[in-house]
Amino acid sequence: MKILVLGNSPSLQDVDLARAGGTISVGVNRILEFGFAVDYLLIVDEDVYREQRRLILKHNPKMILWKPLRNKIEREQGDGHGMKMFSAFNIDRKVGNKIHLDGRFFASGNTATYAVEAAYRMCGGRGVVGLIGVDLHYESTEHSHFWGDGLKRGCRPFFHYALEWFGGNAELFNGNEFSVFTLSPRDGPLKRIIRYMEFDKFIA
Repeated sequence: MKILVLGNSPSLQDVDLARAGGTISVGVNRILEFGFAVDYLLIVDEDVYREQRRLILKHNPKMILWKPLRNKIEREQGDGHGMKMFSAFNIDRKVGNKIHLDGRFFASGNTATYAVEAAYRMCGGRGVVGLIGVDLHYESTEHSHFWGDGLKRGCRPFFHYALEWFGGNAELFNGNEFSVFTLSPRDGPLKRIIRYMEFDKFIA
């Protein structure tokens, strides 16, 4: 199985997402604002969910939610939330930074790592994942991040936890059974942990 994971970082500008329409996709947070209708949408933050609800109902992706958020939505709206619920997950730093299949995700503070964990579960630990829009090195300034970290809209620099998690799983991700590639041509710390593949080659 091949799965495309889409973050919200500037390297999304480097590829033509329209060409990836035939690839299973897991997006995070505000990816629908980029005009790409992902198959699965992962959200942790309640504010992001409420901001994106109109687009979620329009594009109707299968939702992967942090369990407390899913429970709150279902308490407030019952079965009338209008979304396709796919799965929910817990976040727990105690599980350590090794990826696993039991539904508890390492608390990296970064939705991209949660999306890779979700992809790992979806393919049963056997597949190929490509990352685009997962830069993990942009500056925390007003113009550094799509949708405005200057407006406090979700750009928190917890990259050291995410990079620690990728490093802890590097042997697995650089192997053959479950491979994870960065698809961004930009230089950055993730390229020093996992392999690079051209976007066009990945979606071919």
